Amino acid sequence: MKGKIKTIVAKKYKDRDFFEIVVDLGDDKSRKYSCWQNHAKDLKEGQEIEFTEEAKEYTDNEGMTRTNWKMILPGGAERKPWGGKSPEEQKKISKMAALKAAVDFLKGGEASLETVLTVADDFHAWIEKK
Repeated sequence: MKGKIKTIVAKKYKDRDFFEIVVDLGDDKSRKYSCWQNHAKDLKEGQEIEFTEEAKEYTDNEGMTRTNWKMILPGGAERKPWGGKSPEEQKKISKMAALKAAVDFLKGGEASLETVLTVADDFHAWIEKK
């Protein structure tokens, strides 16, 4: 689908951030979407976008059946729901954990930066083994 962003508002549900986005779909049609993806923060009003949508019906407190429209931006499929990490982000986290482990392992000694990084690379390689 393609559309032009009319409004975008950052919101919070419990401890989760999301965006409420109203998109002009053309032919005098617009739709309000929820978008949980972190990269939606880079969107701007007036921007033309391409996306897919997902409809989910639910029953509200008064017993009315309603539809919640979810916007899925390109690249969104590689993220897990509720703020999961992309493979690249997960690799960075893994490398940082390996670096911290190397520093802790070599603490108290006279290790050079090169030694710390070598040990960190070894730890990370071990973590990445399947």
